[in-house]
Amino acid sequence: MFSPFSILLLFLIPPCLSQTNNQYERCSPIPFNCGQFSFNVTYPFFIDGSQSGCSYPDIGMHLVCTNESYVQLSTMSSTSYQVINIDYEKQILKIAPNYLTYLHKTCPLPSSDAHFDSWLFNYTDYDHIVFFFKCSGQVVGVPSFYQLPCDQTNYYTVIDKSFSLYYGKTYMFDESNPTVEEFVLSLPGDITCDLEYQVPVHASFVNDLINTTVEKGVVTLKEGLLEGFDLAWIPGTGWCNGCVRSGGLCGYDARRPNDTLCLCPDNSYPTSCPLISKLPLTSFFLFVFLVCFFKNLRPTNRVRIGSN
Repeated sequence: MFSPFSILLLFLIPPCLSQTNNQYERCSPIPFNCGQFSFNVTYPFFIDGSQSGCSYPDIGMHLVCTNESYVQLSTMSSTSYQVINIDYEKQILKIAPNYLTYLHKTCPLPSSDAHFDSWLFNYTDYDHIVFFFKCSGQVVGVPSFYQLPCDQTNYYTVIDKSFSLYYGKTYMFDESNPTVEEFVLSLPGDITCDLEYQVPVHASFVNDLINTTVEKGVVTLKEGLLEGFDLAWIPGTGWCNGCVRSGGLCGYDARRPNDTLCLCPDNSYPTSCPLISKLPLTSFFLFVFLVCFFKNLRPTNRVRIGSN
């Protein structure tokens, strides 16, 4: 016979295990199809119709399917990006700026700087191309200053990734190359350039671009820009992958914006789901039954009085 404790345990456990986490169910990954792209949308990204608390609440994480059937990522800086790939495990987003006007142009020219929300993303393996547009004459004899092969008044150079690229003009290259400011100062006195835009590219692409022939230069430049670049997103760093590996979903609590939140089938926890929340109900009952069964098979130590 089962002990009174075992019977009581069987009555007490079902209410506990039958609890469900409504937010966990609401935040299940959402299939997202847009043109040739198809992937699941989950933390930290969201789409129109996503439930609150399932993503990082910032417009910079908003994914939209455009009329041109490509996925667009909006940013607080009013610059949007075409999403090429999302790697949730590595937390890497591959994007290309939408403002680049080279898709149907002979000469690949950007129309503004590339900006992203620095509190949401970090660059990975990249360099920058700095474009100088509408120069008043041909620039000759300036090291590492390359003319766009499709336009005699536009030039570009490559900037090192380890320095600030958005504020000020003293951007450093490597030790053997001058700064952008020095490039401008080294131009012949009668030559000026009206615009200067900076576009990130993969570091592996830079050598191909610099060493290419003039005939192939425009093709190489266009391919490199179209390839896009990688960003590592910041929300969820250090805890979200562990939550997912434990069987949970990463979430967000507006009441405690600085706290981590792992949504599990039975409840929500700070960083990961405990083993009990992942255990199926039938498996747990079987476990309890076997414990009780084998416990009652143990020989008794009671001594019968009066027996010989």
